[in-house]
Amino acid sequence: MGPSSSIPIELVILLVIYGPLIIVCIVVFYFAKRSLKNTGSARAERGQCPHCGYDLTGVRDSNQCPECGFQICDTMRWDCQVR
Repeated sequence: MGPSSSIPIELVILLVIYGPLIIVCIVVFYFAKRSLKNTGSARAERGQCPHCGYDLTGVRDSNQCPECGFQICDTMRWDCQVR
């Protein structure tokens, strides 16, 4: 008989144990990163209302979001009162 080309049992055990764990970690990381994109500070950096995500491009003359009424701070800083 010729040499065996089988996979070592240790590698199979590692893949069976850690493979699903790695996949779960990747999925959790993906959804966590995705939800962080929609936080108030991330929305404010993109020029959106921190509360509802309304696009505030061109709405700099008012201190409230026209969509939800959230009080918008000067230059989108967080030093004003939050309702």
